[in-house]
Formats: sequence, structure tokens, C-alpha cells
Amino acid sequence: MSTWLKLLPLELQSIPEREYINPKAKVDPKKDHIVGDMTEDQKKLYTRWLNLEQVFEQTLLEAKYETDEDKQKKLLIKVEELHTKAEVVKEIFWISVRDEFELWGKGAIGVRKGFKVVWSEEENEPKTLRDFLSRLGF
Repeated sequence: MSTWLKLLPLELQSIPEREYINPKAKVDPKKDHIVGDMTEDQKKLYTRWLNLEQVFEQTLLEAKYETDEDKQKKLLIKVEELHTKAEVVKEIFWISVRDEFELWGKGAIGVRKGFKVVWSEEENEPKTLRDFLSRLGF
């Protein structure tokens, strides 16, 4: 197992509650069905995901304006690393949300202000197995 995967639980554990990033979107009472509140672990995963994305964006900007070619290459390698790690943490977060709130099969799920977990009706809900498999790329 990679060092990063071994350290991820420690990284998450070290995030204090005061640093949690609260989702910005408000619950839309017309579309959103609230299923509960994010767990502490989900709040930490969400925060880590967004923090990684922020550092990724900052590093990408640095790489864009770096004039030294060697430094730029090193920054671009870091950009790739940060982007990939952010994507992995994001996927772990959404898997956790789907598992915790039994949202598998719900195409449109989200988190809202106050750490609310929601699902919304989709206009293009799959009606048949073929529709479902098509959505997955089969």
C-alpha cells in the first residue's frame, strides 16, 4: 500500500472541526430531498478534497507563470499528483455518502449548506436496464 494511503487516515484525523468546509449551496426545497447530515468522517473527507483542489489550483497557477523550465516541470509533476489525489479523495467521499445514506441508484446527489446530504429527481432517470448501463458507459 502506498505511503499516501497509509497517511490519509492520519491527515483526516488531524482536521479540527473549526476547519471543516461547509458546502455553499443552499437546500432547494422544490428539488432536494434531505436524507441526513454528513458524518464527521464525511466532513473531513469533503474538507480534505476541497483543500487538495485548492492547492492543486495554486500550484497550477505557479507552474503557468514559472519561467525556469526545470522548476516548471517539477511543479507540473506536483500538479498531476495533487489532481489525482483530490480525485481519489472525492470518489471516497461520494462512495461514503452513497453507502451511508443508501443513495446507490440515485443519479443526482449532493451536499448543501449545514452539511445536509440530498438527492434530487433527475429528468433523465434511467427507465430500463439498457438506460442504466448506457449511463455507466456500457
